[in-house]
Amino acid sequence: MNQNEAMIELHLESLIRDGQARAALELILESEQKESSSRSADFTLSLTQLSHLCRLHLYICDTCAPHELGQEIMISDLILRSVQLGLLDVANTLAGDSDIHLQCILINALYGEGYISIVKEKIAPIDHSLLTSAKAPYREIAYIYAEILHDDERYNDAAIIFEALAEETPYMAKARYAACSCYLNETMNFLLARIELYHPGKDEQAKISKYLDDISTTLQIIHSTRWHTEWSLSQSKRSLSELPDSTLH
Repeated sequence: MNQNEAMIELHLESLIRDGQARAALELILESEQKESSSRSADFTLSLTQLSHLCRLHLYICDTCAPHELGQEIMISDLILRSVQLGLLDVANTLAGDSDIHLQCILINALYGEGYISIVKEKIAPIDHSLLTSAKAPYREIAYIYAEILHDDERYNDAAIIFEALAEETPYMAKARYAACSCYLNETMNFLLARIELYHPGKDEQAKISKYLDDISTTLQIIHSTRWHTEWSLSQSKRSLSELPDSTLH
């Protein structure tokens, strides 16, 4: 994709994010009517994806006729891109309710974009045993669920899932780092509670403080492995009250 194509793609994405899907679709249709022999394959695919997403969004909003997806379009790719563009209504429609693989793709995409509250709602109905067993196709969302538990300070529950993932998928080193983070945080909480409850003497407090410093240092090292999902500033601020009009139901 050359620079000019990249700029066009960026402009179309900006229109879609700004709620102007119809304007974006009109520009795409104009572009498709022009000479296409010089277009790169990546740009052509991108235009096709954006066209489908705009049409689906407008159809859901009852302002456009239904549109069939072409054979060259992967639904999983459309789900990922629709979430990235904030077209959550389209993502939800594409994923449907019956295909667990598409549901896992949707949950993974939502979590990657910072829609944590919606992810919690999506995961809640899933049988807990399917997540704690860490079997396919639930592995990725099991990891996501364990991250959420970790961030909610439910360290023991999170560690069970991380350990199961490490057992099922030995090459997933980040699961072992994540489990270590759970155990260290749990130990830190125990030591802090001990100080608060028992008011130990100076010597014991000094020992506990040394342990806490060591744990803190170790946690920093573990965190540097990037076992946990990281979000941009805008993604990390997302909540239900900040969602665009295209919300999931």
